[in-house]
Amino acid sequence: MVGFRFSQLSAIARQVNSTRQALRQYLLQAMSITALFTVSPAPTFAYDSLESEINALERMAQASQRLTYDGIFVYRSADRMETSRIVHTWQAGRVLERTEVLDGSLREMIRNGDETTSFFAHGKRLIVESGTTRRQFPALLPSGLRHIQRYYTVQSVGQGRVAGLDSRVIALIPRDQLRYGHEFWFDPVSGLLLRSTIIGGHGESLDSFSFTQVNIGASLPKNALKPRFPTQDLSVHKVTTTQVIPEDLGWVFKKQLPGFRRIQAMTRHSGNEPQTLHVLLSDGVATISVFIELSADPAGNTSVDSSKAQVRPVVISSMGALNVYHRQLKEYTIVVVGEVPVLALKLLGDGIAQRNE
Repeated sequence: MVGFRFSQLSAIARQVNSTRQALRQYLLQAMSITALFTVSPAPTFAYDSLESEINALERMAQASQRLTYDGIFVYRSADRMETSRIVHTWQAGRVLERTEVLDGSLREMIRNGDETTSFFAHGKRLIVESGTTRRQFPALLPSGLRHIQRYYTVQSVGQGRVAGLDSRVIALIPRDQLRYGHEFWFDPVSGLLLRSTIIGGHGESLDSFSFTQVNIGASLPKNALKPRFPTQDLSVHKVTTTQVIPEDLGWVFKKQLPGFRRIQAMTRHSGNEPQTLHVLLSDGVATISVFIELSADPAGNTSVDSSKAQVRPVVISSMGALNVYHRQLKEYTIVVVGEVPVLALKLLGDGIAQRNE
């Protein structure tokens, strides 16, 4: 699932400075779940047909965008945990949202429509970006999910309580080895997603987002969406993005993953840093990001001489549900990141090539 947590959004934005830096950020800030959540059996569960279950998923997607809510949620992974507060509303056809990480140094993200402003107290950095596709808890599901039963078995599996609210649970069981399983706990009254869990191949919980408290539909306090970060002495990075076709830039994807389609391709650029190609693919639930960038030598200079480019083996790194594929192709660094099994990343990554190869 693409549910990029705040730290991952940081890594994506910062990768315009160095694809290798993005790799390090993903690995340092990714976390996996330790808590196991119980589900009460419900053989007479109301969502007892595929159509009803798909409708419930679609309702979750709409609710996370259109409702007003204010809550605290926890991301868990392995032996680490991150707590955040989110304030969200929908006005004049666009999302207005503020997310603040409550642990460690201040990190805050403000969304206004398709513009995202991210603040990092460490380094006093402010990153401004627009025109990108993002999913963040609880808005983890897109609309248009009726095709997912080709790649997942969709089942109602029970009910429980999350953040003091009765919830119902829908599970997505993968039909192949290219995806993880998912459980979505939602409020049947509002449709809002309350908890999501990624399930590994042996039934283990890999990571989870969960509200610990949430107010749904109430009026927001005054200034609830106002940024908390200081505005003085900031290092501002404006990330410009341009929609592109990778093939026009000389890149081809020789291996297609069943069910995954390209939903966005762009070049990303910030200041004097090298341009990065970012390609986003999704099967509707899981998402994979591909980053391609000119490599830099030890002195930090961009390398453009393929004859001098060092040959390095493919590196695979994992933490919780997040896996990272990294390899060198001549003078380019290729990083493939996603909350999907390593097999999916390797199949996709190994098939990325320059057109003339």
